[in-house]
Amino acid sequence: KFWLLESERNDDRVNAYRRQVWPEVKGKVLDLGPGYAQSLELLTMSEISSYVALEPNPFMYEKLQANAEKCGFSVEYDKLSYPEGKSESADQSG
Repeated sequence: KFWLLESERNDDRVNAYRRQVWPEVKGKVLDLGPGYAQSLELLTMSEISSYVALEPNPFMYEKLQANAEKCGFSVEYDKLSYPEGKSESADQSG
């Protein structure tokens, strides 16, 4: 729960910058340390061909997946990096 609260606090600090940059992103996206991928809502989804999130904190995975699916991405887990056959990558469903 701490990580979710801290991620929300971080959002408040960086959202002004995200709102300027993320709408201009196109093509393939590699998001390093996305937290729970709350910034996906700022992307212009029709301009994104794929989205891969590399999040090392397993406490973020559940909400990251929910946010990715809410924004139209299917979630695919890498069996080598997550003990239960999951990872933190999500590709846009088409």
